[in-house]
Amino acid sequence: TKDVFEKSELVKRLYDAWKEGRQVTTYPPTSSDVLQSKLFFASLEGGKGIKAFNAQNIFVEDNGSTFPCIQIKVEPTQDIPGKKRRNHVLTMLLDTAATGFVLRPDVATERLNLPVVNRQASMTGAGGKIDLGGVAQMYTWYFDNERFGPDPVPLLDIGGLPERLDGIIGLTWLMRFACVELNFQTGQICLYRESLSPPPPEGFEIVSDTSLERTNLGLWKVPVFLDGRGPVNLLVDTGAAGGFLNENGLQQLGLTKEQVEPLSDFGAIGSDNMAMQLTHRLAVKSTLRMAGSSSGSVPLTTDMNFDVGDLPVLKQLRGDNVGGIMGANAFAQCGLCRFRFNGADPRLTILRPVEKESNDEETEEPSVQP
Repeated sequence: TKDVFEKSELVKRLYDAWKEGRQVTTYPPTSSDVLQSKLFFASLEGGKGIKAFNAQNIFVEDNGSTFPCIQIKVEPTQDIPGKKRRNHVLTMLLDTAATGFVLRPDVATERLNLPVVNRQASMTGAGGKIDLGGVAQMYTWYFDNERFGPDPVPLLDIGGLPERLDGIIGLTWLMRFACVELNFQTGQICLYRESLSPPPPEGFEIVSDTSLERTNLGLWKVPVFLDGRGPVNLLVDTGAAGGFLNENGLQQLGLTKEQVEPLSDFGAIGSDNMAMQLTHRLAVKSTLRMAGSSSGSVPLTTDMNFDVGDLPVLKQLRGDNVGGIMGANAFAQCGLCRFRFNGADPRLTILRPVEKESNDEETEEPSVQP
């Protein structure tokens, strides 16, 4: 219906229209081919109390993860009485598992004075279908001095996210570009208009390159080996603080609940403020490796947890055999991630800093035969 923002239909139409007949070259990027800006990071606020739509007395645990964010400038569409008309800087969560935009209601109506065009709308989030606080219209906004808009913006209380975040920006914008590059090492985002495979930045080399597969919701999954087990099909989700698995995911890893750590009084809360129960935890200690990739594994600098629960978004992806979520903590450990959502062969490419050769002379120990 006209008043419902459904991921499956919205992203499918955009993807099909963009893919049809699109020819993209792979020449080296020029300044006109790429938008560049600082990549910001927002941390979870440990100990913060949250009132979920379906639960009470929820407190945030800081797991050390950070959310990748960008800043945009929004041009108000109406004058605010007593205030000088000026562009507002918004900090937006960059979410590869969200469709379009989301703004906090007070940001849209009080700070930006945006017109609310639909007050009877709903959307699909991590916890299922929820009612919105309306839909505003953002007519003009800028990123790296490039003008965008107009865009419809659902209004939603995203209290589960860090307070510094004003909203969410997702696939309907990211899929306008041939290649999306997030550099967690240097804190930079590059958006390539035409280059599908730009040369690696200086000091980086490709360690993994694998295919992305589009799901029935229009989101993306990737097959991953965790500590050599798998592969397990994981939803590509930079908007999730951590990793998640369901029972199907455990089975894809060759595990049962009896083989992983049990949890009590522990859960997850989506950006839609819906709480979800978590029951077990798998600690990944050594490597991630993308299945089908032609290169090596990504070594982990710290243990990475994948929590187990029957998350509604994974229920919706059961037909796509998705067994879990690959969150921001995993992508951050990868170093530099390139997402190619368009073209005939969507891909996820991981680049790492080139290891410097040691100047110390190394001697080879003689082998001893038994």
